[in-house]
Amino acid sequence: MDYAKELREKQYTALAPEWSPSWFEGMSKPIKVKEDGKEVETQVFSYVLPTWGLPAS
Repeated sequence: MDYAKELREKQYTALAPEWSPSWFEGMSKPIKVKEDGKEVETQVFSYVLPTWGLPAS
């Protein structure tokens, strides 16, 4: 929990809600996030979910 809290506080997460279009988008291409009031593109490094959580297509 401490590590998850640190990731969130330091804005190391994309802050995309689960199952949202931007959440799925991050699986295959860079997504846009707000950083210091500006919109920037970033690559998603990893996801934490069970293997059955990935879409088949």
